[in-house]
Amino acid sequence: MKKIVSLLLLLMAITSCTNDLETPEISFPCGQEKDIVLLDGSSFTKSTNDQSDNILQFKNQTVLNETISSLKKMTNEERLEWEKKMNFISLNSVYEKALDEVTAMEGTAEEYNDLKEKYQSYLYFPEYKEDYGAYLPVSNEEVASVLNKNGKVIVGEEIVDMKDIFEYRDLQLTGNALYDLEVLPRLSNKDYIGSQYDSGWKEFGKRKCKLKAGRRIMNVSKTEIALHIEISFRKKGLFGWMNYKETTQTTGTYAPPGGPLSNNFYQQETGRSSHDHYVARGSSFWWEQGIGKKRAAKIGGSFTVKYVGFNVTMNYNFELPETTF
Repeated sequence: MKKIVSLLLLLMAITSCTNDLETPEISFPCGQEKDIVLLDGSSFTKSTNDQSDNILQFKNQTVLNETISSLKKMTNEERLEWEKKMNFISLNSVYEKALDEVTAMEGTAEEYNDLKEKYQSYLYFPEYKEDYGAYLPVSNEEVASVLNKNGKVIVGEEIVDMKDIFEYRDLQLTGNALYDLEVLPRLSNKDYIGSQYDSGWKEFGKRKCKLKAGRRIMNVSKTEIALHIEISFRKKGLFGWMNYKETTQTTGTYAPPGGPLSNNFYQQETGRSSHDHYVARGSSFWWEQGIGKKRAAKIGGSFTVKYVGFNVTMNYNFELPETTF
């Protein structure tokens, strides 16, 4: 049967966890109360009566795109709450459940094999070198919030499969893999400007961690730029390294052009790797208009990250040189 999902449920009061100078408002298109429909499994398949086999139907591609744009402004916790209020079991929530199980694992072969058997129809298991993590099979993690556990969504009257990670290179292009691409640019996300900082993995027994930093464009038309801090971590199992859930506490200072390291940042986060912080999002001091091109200013950063689960504190210092774009 069809359950009409009111977009009024989507108008949540969301408070940003970042220290952005300008906090974006979270809003969905008005007047679209019937533009998203929740279907249960029996509405589109005869193969199962599993309640988790639900799927979202969007009126058209425009509604889907606008919804994804709004989800991008949310934290993962806020997206999970969005799904819960809609009574929707998404690919994102399936992934969260899998990582809860990984976090509790001791790292045995039996545990890994049981996990893979349970989730391999939904998630991507690369088993590449020592990368034995479980990953979302879509390159845009916000999209996972509108997909059912099989990676599908209905747009208009068409069922669309949006899985796009089928081999390890696909995962590397997202920046979420254990191993970066071995060809330049190593960090190739097209949303970034100029060079990026990568601390490299540091091992501490059965845990490892690293930090990346770079200038990320959040809105192309408005040239909305943020200093993006990306904190990654893994735990060691019998076969290799696995993604899991960790708590991090991040403090730091960063320097806009012409000023000392006087701008302070703090954020605590618990959840899957990576923990992404968008510092001073939308600030005008990250760039200026030059002759013919825009110029991104030099950024200096000094950040300290405490990995609470394995009681390690790391200090990261970097400088991103001036660049044009």
